[in-house]
Amino acid sequence: MDATVIRMERRREVRSRTVLGARAVFNERFSTIDCRVRNISSSGAQLRFGGPPVVPRWFELLLVERGERRRVERMWVCGRDMGVAFVPDA
Repeated sequence: MDATVIRMERRREVRSRTVLGARAVFNERFSTIDCRVRNISSSGAQLRFGGPPVVPRWFELLLVERGERRRVERMWVCGRDMGVAFVPDA
C-alpha cells in the first residue's frame, strides 16, 4: 500500500533555503543567543538553535553575514527550531 502524506502549507510565500549565521538579541540588547537561519522570505524565517530556544515573544534578529537587524515575533517552536515573522517597520 502506498502511503501519501499531504502537508498543508500555511505560509503566504515560498521561503528560500539557506544557512546564515544569526543571533537572537533581547533584554535591551544585553542577551544574545546564536542561531542559524534555515530558510527565509520577505515575511519570516525558520531558525535553528543549539538547544531549545528560550527567547521572548518579540526580539531582534541579527543576520550576521548580511549585517541586517530585523524585529521579529516568535510564531512557533518545535525542539531546536523556531519560526519567526518579520515585524514591519513602524
